Amino acid sequence: MNLVLCLQFYHGDRARAMRLARLIADIEPVRREDVEFMFVPRFDCEVDETFVSLVEQKFKCAFFRTHTQWQGWPAGPNGMIRDLLLEGQRRVAKGWLGATDSLLLIEPDCVPVTPDWLNVLIAEWQLALSADKWMMGTWRMSGGAMGHVNGNCIVRPDFASLVDLSCITQHFAWDCAIVPQVKDRWHKTNLIRNLFQETNVTEERMVGRWIGEQMPVLVHGVKDESAMTIARRLLNLP
Repeated sequence: MNLVLCLQFYHGDRARAMRLARLIADIEPVRREDVEFMFVPRFDCEVDETFVSLVEQKFKCAFFRTHTQWQGWPAGPNGMIRDLLLEGQRRVAKGWLGATDSLLLIEPDCVPVTPDWLNVLIAEWQLALSADKWMMGTWRMSGGAMGHVNGNCIVRPDFASLVDLSCITQHFAWDCAIVPQVKDRWHKTNLIRNLFQETNVTEERMVGRWIGEQMPVLVHGVKDESAMTIARRLLNLP
């Protein structure tokens, strides 16, 4: 297994998370053995078993419920990611992840936009690993003098052993808080496009080629259903 896809959600975006899970399953023509799909609900949220049964047709499924009872932003997502990264390290220590070299961290406001999106991200991540990087994602000039790699990203499964997670508190977005520890260990990629807090996006905005950038395979940040509608059309899915 190469990658564990970790879909994080809480009660407020559970329905959207389940639609994303279905989209990810619909993309794959046959079951994959190199990718595991991990449902990551917050402490106060349940998983919709109807969607789990759909995903299980294409991926081995795992489950992890976060336990830190922080709520609101950025506290809620910070508590979830800290729990998840520590769980990743625990599973590494127990040998449960085998040869897995990556955790793909995504939230419900993501959509894949190409049928080969997982293969493309896995290939790019191998380049990052060969350069001794710890995380890979889209860089944004915000959150401090060095910017940050957006938290919808790929990290090493043992990330929690490489970074002091005590820097993740209730008050500052986690992917900004860790910057001093990872600024020399991140692999910046345009394969993941960050359209933070946008709505009513167009196809050009989602997948148009920006000057000097690769075309994206995963888009994050759109807060309405426009991205999902465009993604299904691009992927020829009903």
